[in-house]
Amino acid sequence: MTIFLAACSSDPESPEQQIQNLIERLETAAEAKDLGVLRDALSDQYVDDRGYNKRSIVGLLRINLLRNESIYLLTRVKAIGFPVDDQATASVIVAMAGRPIASAEQLLAIDVDMHRFDLTLEQRDDDWQIVGAQWRRASAEEFL
Repeated sequence: MTIFLAACSSDPESPEQQIQNLIERLETAAEAKDLGVLRDALSDQYVDDRGYNKRSIVGLLRINLLRNESIYLLTRVKAIGFPVDDQATASVIVAMAGRPIASAEQLLAIDVDMHRFDLTLEQRDDDWQIVGAQWRRASAEEFL
């Protein structure tokens, strides 16, 4: 019976796939304006080079979710790295618009805000949380 159960169980996701899945969940949550999912992705120890902590980032997210009637995102993960055990980095380009973005080719034809997020993540138990980030404006060319 044990052999049968082992054969039927799926392999655990790789750390890289776990981070990809987290980024997809964050994209879906932002579009649904689900602040709870976004908040939970941030570590209580979050801090960045701008002096923001988890509470201030959650406040910025809340303002942006309320300010925009509709939010549509298109994300592209540019790189995921693992500098040390239980720590990862991810560079993500995000296109944000007030209407659906069908494809990357559409980025030049519609009004979008482009940002690059360089994230630092730590693995806690079986989950990854963001412990720091840097962001800046990006261009459509960076997305492609």
